[in-house]
Amino acid sequence: MTRSSKVEVRVDLAPVPASRPRVSKYGTYFTGPYKRWRKAAEETIPEGASPMQGNLQVTLDLVAEKPKTTKRDNPRGDIDNYIKAVLDALTKKGYWNDDDQIIHLYAHKRWPDPNEAPHFRVVIEQA
Repeated sequence: MTRSSKVEVRVDLAPVPASRPRVSKYGTYFTGPYKRWRKAAEETIPEGASPMQGNLQVTLDLVAEKPKTTKRDNPRGDIDNYIKAVLDALTKKGYWNDDDQIIHLYAHKRWPDPNEAPHFRVVIEQA
């Protein structure tokens, strides 16, 4: 990623909501699907070449994997937990120094359209 006023990234990885960290006498850790997602995100999200500076605006389109059967119109899980998972992964990959730089955030979670694979799309802009 070069220094630019706008960066767009599409990652072909189904977003999942961040889980609460577990705490033991040996430290803090994550379990289950979120732990697997974090590992997959590390391998799938491209590295940011140079962290964006200053105040940022982020737009997220979160296209979750739809179960074979559901009565729900939208993915289960709080949207803030989906957002946390993606923002933490992008921070780790160097798209910005810290997600506290984000002053505007727009997010939408949904099921895939027909013939669309689960993924997430991120647009990062200077605010």
